[in-house]
This record gives sequence, structure tokens and C-alpha cells, in this order.
Amino acid sequence: MANVFLTRNEEEQELMIADIWCGKCQEYNMGVDEPHEYAGNGVNFLEGKCAECGNTVVLEVAPASV
Repeated sequence: MANVFLTRNEEEQELMIADIWCGKCQEYNMGVDEPHEYAGNGVNFLEGKCAECGNTVVLEVAPASV
């Protein structure tokens, strides 16, 4: 499955990464390593690793930005 995240422009990528919450760090916008966007049950998700702690982080991508 292709990584849809890589087809987005840089501005979209930055906005999406800034919106991810890390439950371990208890902070937004800690940075995301290995971002990968995928679909599951008709919903798109952005998943990666928190750049600070390495915890897996997931964002549900709003349909308007798909």
C-alpha cells in the first residue's frame, strides 16, 4: 500500500504533523518520525513515532484534507 502522506505537499504534511498528540509526552507537535498515512474501514490515519520518546502516535485524517 502506497504511503499517501508522501504525495501531500510540504505545507499539508507540516499541518498534519503539528496536529498529532503524544500521549506519553502529553504534548502536541513533538515531531513525527516515519510518518505513514493509510486507510482503514474507510477512514484515513497518519501514524508514526514521536520524535521525542519514540511512542507510536496516530492521527485520524479529516475527510476534507484527504
